Parts: sequence; C-alpha cells; structure tokens
Amino acid sequence: MDYSFVIPCYNSSQTILSVVNDIHTVMSEKKTEYEIILVNDCSPDNLKDVIKDLVYNDHRIKVINLKRNQGKHVALLVGYRASEGDIVTILDDDGQCPITRFWDLIKPLAEGYDVSIAKYPKKKQSFLKNIGSKISILMQLMLLGRSKKIKFSNFIAMKKDAVEEISEYPGHRPFINKLIIDLHRPIANVDMEELPRMAGRSNYNLKKSWELFADGVMSSIGIIRVFQILGVFLMLMSVLCFIVLLILTKFYKISLLIISIISLMIFFGGMNFLALGIVGEYAGRAYLQTRSNQNKIKISDTYNLSPQAMRRIGLVTDDSER
Repeated sequence: MDYSFVIPCYNSSQTILSVVNDIHTVMSEKKTEYEIILVNDCSPDNLKDVIKDLVYNDHRIKVINLKRNQGKHVALLVGYRASEGDIVTILDDDGQCPITRFWDLIKPLAEGYDVSIAKYPKKKQSFLKNIGSKISILMQLMLLGRSKKIKFSNFIAMKKDAVEEISEYPGHRPFINKLIIDLHRPIANVDMEELPRMAGRSNYNLKKSWELFADGVMSSIGIIRVFQILGVFLMLMSVLCFIVLLILTKFYKISLLIISIISLMIFFGGMNFLALGIVGEYAGRAYLQTRSNQNKIKISDTYNLSPQAMRRIGLVTDDSER
C-alpha cells in the first residue's frame, strides 16, 4: 500500500462525501494504491449511514465506528494503528485541508524528512479561537519542547515507521502534537492556504477546547517542572529580599523581626512549591508508566479492515464483550 488517509469524523455527514471525492480526484493523477480510513467518533448525526454506503461501493474506504465519543486525537491514534500505507496523511472532515496540495505536502518526505506539516499563514477561524490557538502554541513551546520553527496544523503527512512509533503510545488520552514532537525526527513545513469550511461550524466548543488544552498540558510533566523552577526562584528571592531589607535597616527604622518574618514566608513558600514539584515529578512519572492499563478504546463495528489492521488496533469490540 502506497498511501493512507486518516480522517477523524464527527458531525460531518454533509461534508465527508466531498472530502472523499476530492481525495479520489487527486489520487487519480498518478497510478498508486491508497486507502481512506474514516474513524467515526460516535457522531450524533447520520454520518454512520453515509459512510456505510461508501464502503459497499469502494474497498479502498475503511471505516471504524467508535462506540463512544472520545475526541479527535483518540480517533487519529486509532486511524494511525489501522493504516497500512508507506505514507500516512491525516486531514479533517470539513474540507478545510487543501487536498489538491497533497503532492506538495509529501515532497519533503522524499528529501529526508519524516514528517511534513501544512503551514497556514492565517487560520480561517474566529478572533477568540485565534487567541486560544496562540495560548496553545505558547503551552507547546514552554511545556512540550516544540521548536519555534515548526508550525502544526490539521494536514500532516508522515512516513510509515514514524506512524508505527506513534501507534505504540500506550495511554488513553493522546495528544498527537506531543507524540510527533517526541519522535525527535526531521519535520518540514509546507506553506499553503487553508480552505473555508464546506458546511456547519467547528465542533470544538469551549469545553472541548479546554479538554484538548488540558490533554496537551498533561501529556508532559513540564508543568511540574515549572513549579520546581518557581520554588527555587522564590527561595533565591527570599535571600535577596532579606539582604535588601537588612541594608535598609541602616537607613530606616525597620524592625529586624518584620524583615525576618517576610523573608521566611517567601523562603518557605518557595520550599512548598519546590516540594510540590518534586513530589509531582514522581507522581507524574508513575502516571506516565501506568496509564497503559487504561487504554480501552471500544468500537461498535468496522468495515473493510484487514485482519492485520484489526490486530494492530487491538480494540475491544462488542462481540468480544459477549
């Protein structure tokens, strides 16, 4: 298999047919083997019926219906595990990814890069969402170790071995950006323009946006190290504060007792932050090692998946529960 396309689907019964047809049009330009994996994240509309009609007419379309809504990044991880292509591309179900630029997107993969990401000069979203995106970028830079040179988006192509490495993630709350960063592989950005949404509006309300942000923060123990740094900083500041106030007593009538109390309060406050950071470091590492036991992603049914793909995704099906 040459290429795999993974599309997480939710509330997209009006757009998914157009997205799939656009992929077929682009892939008809060259003689290749490809598959389109649609992961239905328990969509509340009639998406399940729409994509069910697709699989009967085309064996290249594979479908995984999740039993409950678990979020876009879980759907992406499931799709990665089921993919069989030498190059795996993820894109959205709303038509905003410029699939006509697919061949440009994968060019860097032939030039030594393992990951290629579309770079949009300006995202087509609301002012508040742009602010949220900037906060998310800042979080990724500070806590996840993301390079300032790399821009993430919803249109990403990756080599098979990189996908296999990501697919080994044992947890139940993946954050794909963090998993890509942790690959420590060459990443390229390709400039292109994001398209307008075909229909409807974003499925990311305030609650879901916050959950995604929290998943990003909790995918790393970087936030705990922030507390460690803050604790050391406060302890050093308490020493500096004591010295400054001690000098001021030579010129002003300031009680040495008050100086000592203020300095000690800052010092022990810093120690509390440091202790919290150290304890949190141990708890965080234990969490990262044990969360594999929680990886129970359930599906209701699948279509056109090979037995090998079914084994790789290792999902708990309704049949296996009975």
